[in-house]
Amino acid sequence: MQSELRALKHVWVRVTIDGKRVAERELDAGARLPLNGRSIVIRAGDPGAVRVFIDGQDRGLMGETGVAVTRAYTSAAASR
Repeated sequence: MQSELRALKHVWVRVTIDGKRVAERELDAGARLPLNGRSIVIRAGDPGAVRVFIDGQDRGLMGETGVAVTRAYTSAAASR
């Protein structure tokens, strides 16, 4: 099953997967970032602009608009 981050509007994110930083950049609205790994940590400058899908399940928005947060997720599928 696929895990991914979807940017609903322009947003800055930092993504760490299995202890390795894989992204730290701004994403445009509509951008999708695959999350291939077991331990996923996402920091978003505007969590209301980020929707997270883990193992194909919609985990919803990361949080309230305008208040930066860091969230940790665990995927059942290990990266291959």
